[in-house]
Amino acid sequence: MRALFSAMLVMVGLTGCDTTRDVSAKPRYATLVGREVRTKVPMWLYDFNTPTAPQHPSLLTEKDSGDHRKVGQLPVGHQVRFNQARRIRNGTSVNEDLIGVTVFKGQTYNIEYDTYANLGEKAWLKLFVRFDAERPPEKTYR
Repeated sequence: MRALFSAMLVMVGLTGCDTTRDVSAKPRYATLVGREVRTKVPMWLYDFNTPTAPQHPSLLTEKDSGDHRKVGQLPVGHQVRFNQARRIRNGTSVNEDLIGVTVFKGQTYNIEYDTYANLGEKAWLKLFVRFDAERPPEKTYR
């Protein structure tokens, strides 16, 4: 019985395991990571830092998600720097985010931008509609 219980705990642990991996070296991110890029569309900045979670990155998004924790709207041409692309696997969900920094109204924000890579094989190509960076050659898409 003890062995069965231990096996069940291991299985629960394996299925609920979150992993994060640096994918910055992927060719799809070569023109975005490690350099300054400018926005091609207006973007919204949301700061979710609290006294209990001060290191949470701020969310950079093109979607207006209401006033809760909204810092403001970044204009077209606003400069951001992405330092890393990371893949997060959470159970059956897999997503890729760009991690970086931007300065808005004199304050520096650590940011996270969802690439929407989980929405389909070429969904990440929308990055080049939203940011002024050279699109990589099609042969490198995988």
